[in-house]
Amino acid sequence: LLRGVLDNLKSNHLVKPVFAAAICLLFSPWAHSVAPLALWFALVLASLAPLALVARHMPPGILEPPIARKWQRLAMGATLLQTLAWISMGWLLWTPDNHVNHLLIQLVLAITLTAHATMVGPSRALAIPSLCCFAIAMVLTPLQAQDTAFLYLALVSPLYVAYAALMAHQHYKRAYAALLVTEERNALLAELVCAKLESDRGREKAEAASLAKSQFLAN
Repeated sequence: LLRGVLDNLKSNHLVKPVFAAAICLLFSPWAHSVAPLALWFALVLASLAPLALVARHMPPGILEPPIARKWQRLAMGATLLQTLAWISMGWLLWTPDNHVNHLLIQLVLAITLTAHATMVGPSRALAIPSLCCFAIAMVLTPLQAQDTAFLYLALVSPLYVAYAALMAHQHYKRAYAALLVTEERNALLAELVCAKLESDRGREKAEAASLAKSQFLAN
């Protein structure tokens, strides 16, 4: 399951810089200076490297439990770092007294949460910390506006995060069921191969015994 999620995230180092650049361009009219935009973009770019390294260098094949747990912790830390860099837009791109800016930040967080839950859902170790970070960001970010409408938005945001978590759980169940089917198929194939080898050995023994009997009768 972890390997499948890492395969899903391999394209992040190509796609996220494009999205981040588009978001910086979108928020540039409200920025008082280029520094917050540049800082957020730099954080997003820097956060992509650890996960790309984990996805690239994770050993292939079946891993021993201690090694598998080690790579799971590395992947969890890298994914959490990437999530924290992305949700920092709630503070770095925030423009005071600009409701359009505030709503757009919340909308971008909600969209990226949905995509992220779909991609990391099959691995609970990666999904749970990331979803918690999105939940915190989507609750705290609107509170900066100190407005009743945004207070309401902060209160209903956990419901949306819960919905995304439910989607992630559904992806986990489907991926787990598919993995079980694959393992059962592999086990059946292994049993079939063993039965075939046993049958071949029995046939060879029978043929050898028949040949020995024929030679004995001939003598």
